[in-house]
Amino acid sequence: MVGKIINEKPSFGNMNMPLTLILLGRRLGV
Repeated sequence: MVGKIINEKPSFGNMNMPLTLILLGRRLGV
């Protein structure tokens, strides 16, 4: 999922990288 977004939109994926990680962590309950 994350890899697909980064592959499709490197610039956008790079900016959303930290946000995505935080969102994933929160969803997982880390």
